[in-house]
Amino acid sequence: MNTRTPVLSRRALMSVLGVSGFAVLLSACGEGAKPAGMATESPSSSSSATAVASASSSDSPSPSLSTSPHYSGKSKAPEGEYRPADFYGPAQNVPKPKTEEGYTNASLEGMRKTVQAWTEWRNYGLQTGDFKDAMKFVDKQYTDELELYQNTSRFYKDGGWIVGGDLHQYEFHGEPINQGNGKYEWKYLLLWPYRIYIAADGRVNKVYNDDYENNWYMMTLHHDGNRWFIDGTRFLNVQGNK
Repeated sequence: MNTRTPVLSRRALMSVLGVSGFAVLLSACGEGAKPAGMATESPSSSSSATAVASASSSDSPSPSLSTSPHYSGKSKAPEGEYRPADFYGPAQNVPKPKTEEGYTNASLEGMRKTVQAWTEWRNYGLQTGDFKDAMKFVDKQYTDELELYQNTSRFYKDGGWIVGGDLHQYEFHGEPINQGNGKYEWKYLLLWPYRIYIAADGRVNKVYNDDYENNWYMMTLHHDGNRWFIDGTRFLNVQGNK
């Protein structure tokens, strides 16, 4: 049976959140695109495609250019031992996230659990190239995000990998804003230091966050009667940079 789409009052939000300045910190990777000339973590398909292509044409080789398997930490990790990606190889034994029960509920808590699950599964995909679980939380109209998954998966299948997918976090601030018709917006700060794309032939493309504090975004979500979906995100240029 379908669950009614929630209309959360300010009092209800305050009751659940405890304080209006509630912030939840979630491990993840970046979101949205910034104006030209600004540092961006680049999840959009075009930006990611550029980064992947640059990794194939850059003049910065990784430590190993051989066709033998690449291992982070210079060796194959024992079963169950997690090792993040580095210049020597992709992440090994990346733990699979566990989605909390109740994430489909038409409630603020269900929304929070959905966002947390998505960020964790997206982070997993950026370390492994496997986005099939992250896709479950994204609306089919959010094509930039879905194309990012496709491009990154192909990059991994071609033998490349990404360093830094485990270093990205979302910090959500304030209260989700009811936009009507079952849609909500939630403001967040994206915290990330860098992302490094390493192609199979050893070519490298490095993307750094040079404007760390100007990384505010707005996420849009909706509940379709059965579960929450992420419709998209947009960059909030709070510093007024052009």
